[in-house]
Amino acid sequence: MAKKKQDSLQTSTPAWQRYSIWGILILTVVSTVALYASSFLQTQSHYDEQKKQSQILKKYQEYQKKVEAQAKELSAKYYDSFKEYEKAAVAFNAASVKELSKKRI
Repeated sequence: MAKKKQDSLQTSTPAWQRYSIWGILILTVVSTVALYASSFLQTQSHYDEQKKQSQILKKYQEYQKKVEAQAKELSAKYYDSFKEYEKAAVAFNAASVKELSKKRI
């Protein structure tokens, strides 16, 4: 009987190995909880960022409407005076250049 008990003690895992297994188990649980919390906080941060971008987009759209209204107003006011220049636009003719000059600024 004593021999049997001694054999069972010899085949059991050493204490350092059991402590290592428990340490790994604890680290696994802690890291899983930390990753879950991190994921939740990141989602909240993403939601806040999306909200800010939505507000910026609304401000930009309002600004764009103001610019378009101003463009319509100015176009109605000045279109007739600029219309005559529409036909004056021609391609640049490099052959017509007679003298090259370098000006330093």
